[in-house]
Amino acid sequence: MQLNKRQAYELLIQGLSDPANVRYVSHSVYVSELAGMIAERMGLDPEYAAVLGMLHDIGRKVDPGNHMYAGYKFLKENGYPEYAFICLTHSFLNNDIECICGELLSPQSEGYAEVKDFVEKCEYTDYDRIIQTCDLLCLHSGGTTLEERIADIESRKGTHSKSQYHRRAAAAQKDYIEQKAGCGIYSLYKYLKGAFAMKKFLVVVDMQNDFIDGSLGSPEAQAIVPAAERKIKEFDGDIFVTLDTHYENYLTTAEGIKLPVKHCIKGTDGWQLAPRIAEALKGKKYECVEKNAFGSLRLPELIRKAAGEDDFSVEFIGLCTDICVVSNVLIVKAAFPAAPISVDSSCCAGVTPAKHEAALETMRSCQTDVL
Repeated sequence: MQLNKRQAYELLIQGLSDPANVRYVSHSVYVSELAGMIAERMGLDPEYAAVLGMLHDIGRKVDPGNHMYAGYKFLKENGYPEYAFICLTHSFLNNDIECICGELLSPQSEGYAEVKDFVEKCEYTDYDRIIQTCDLLCLHSGGTTLEERIADIESRKGTHSKSQYHRRAAAAQKDYIEQKAGCGIYSLYKYLKGAFAMKKFLVVVDMQNDFIDGSLGSPEAQAIVPAAERKIKEFDGDIFVTLDTHYENYLTTAEGIKLPVKHCIKGTDGWQLAPRIAEALKGKKYECVEKNAFGSLRLPELIRKAAGEDDFSVEFIGLCTDICVVSNVLIVKAAFPAAPISVDSSCCAGVTPAKHEAALETMRSCQTDVL
């Protein structure tokens, strides 16, 4: 399954409650950015190089002590085998399992024989060499010199009998990359944006009293409130909160004729956000978006304005999966076809369980990630 840089980032941070404070995430994004710039200057595919850079340390969230093999297995087992190799090759220069910065890989570690065999037999490409070099040039805080980065690793992980051999190999490979790229790598540091240039947005759809325990409420809607509350509290980013908004003439509108149940009349208790949702939003940066239709055409405009020039992802939760959630997801997906769009199914409920599942399948078909 092919990934773009944004999707690789989402995979990297998936399951992390606070990625902004995870050093290997920041490091990986800098490696990704730098790798893309170098690949472009070498006449290679910058997006592919950026994806490899984003994923090279993904095993650290599985097994920090054996992150290379853990990442290799993780990507293979989760449907991304075409990228798994970079988890093994990024640490070992010259196809030599002992040409590594810091401590040697223990022969007792899981997968040691497989890793050794793979590294020795793998035909390294310039993509491997780019990621190896960028890994040795990026801290969690940005680009640095080769000497400073190696000193940083060795201060934490120690040295071994072939450490000097590795230092010479790293310097030679940096020279090779710079010659192929036609520029000094350090000169590219000024273009690095930083680890969290990709903004994250959460859209909370219609978590209002009438849809939970009011005129159109359901047990399924009530059941997702704790999960939605937790999602909002843990979310690190801007939040948009849609409010289904009707008036006293609702029953005479096109929607009211087909659904003759008064709901979400502005100013009534049923129009208000559920108390637990309103409480969860306190202290968060959020904006309410009133809408009198299933989807909001204003929502993409607000997202575009909030994102500015930065990359971004959008996650959806709320009610009802098969009406307002799917409508807004498809509007935003149409507006931003390259952006990662996802919906957390555990924080959504449909008019019926069957319609909930059908809507999720529709969104999957439209290349929305269903979590």
